[in-house]
Amino acid sequence: MVQAISEYRFSNTVDLKSAYFQILISVRDKSYTAFEAGGRHYQSKHTLFGVTSTVAYFQSHG
Repeated sequence: MVQAISEYRFSNTVDLKSAYFQILISVRDKSYTAFEAGGRHYQSKHTLFGVTSTVAYFQSHG
C-alpha cells in the first residue's frame, strides 16, 4: 500500500474518533444520554461511543 500511494504528493486522514464528538444531538434526544453522578444530572451535547445509530449516520452522510 505504501508503494501504491508513494507517487502521490498529498494524502488525507480522517480521525473518526474525533468525528463522533462533532455531531450534535438534538435537544429532544439529549435525555437518552442522561445520567446522574455525585448528586448531579448530566446529559451529552454530542454523540457518544456506543450510540448505535451514529454508525448509520456516518454511512448515510459520509
